[in-house]
Amino acid sequence: MTEYQEPAKEKKDKLTRVRERATLEKIGGRDVSLKGFKHDYLEQHLDNHLFRKEADQWCGPDCLAKVMFGQNTAAHRKGIRGRLSRAFRVMLARRRVMVVEFAPRSGKHHGEAIGFKFFTEGDTGAARQAMRSRLAKMQRHLNISQADIDTVLLITQIDSGADGQDN
Repeated sequence: MTEYQEPAKEKKDKLTRVRERATLEKIGGRDVSLKGFKHDYLEQHLDNHLFRKEADQWCGPDCLAKVMFGQNTAAHRKGIRGRLSRAFRVMLARRRVMVVEFAPRSGKHHGEAIGFKFFTEGDTGAARQAMRSRLAKMQRHLNISQADIDTVLLITQIDSGADGQDN
């Protein structure tokens, strides 16, 4: 009588997927997202803004709504504003600091995001102040960890204090 032997188990090689980075498409000389809002598209679009002159480096919800959704409507601008908090964290994980400027807390727009861009070493004045106030607001509402705050401060080289002085 022969003994029963189990068939040898084959080791399957693990397949690794490499995700291709999404890129904006050029249609009619304009960057357009064919798949809606993606963080890769946001990063590419804000990088494109950095190559413009100083005044045009800020991107507004209207500009981004047109790129991401093809239309600049109130609903699309609201959708962009709703995604900014998550986008800030995703860009921070990629070691990019996104500066968000908010409207004053009076008038028609009452604290809405009106502009955003990537922080660069040459940024002074408005960008640094916007970053400082954004960090303070996130700390007050406990929306950011101390490790993330330290990362932002390391990248931007700003003082998080309210005295308005930089390092």
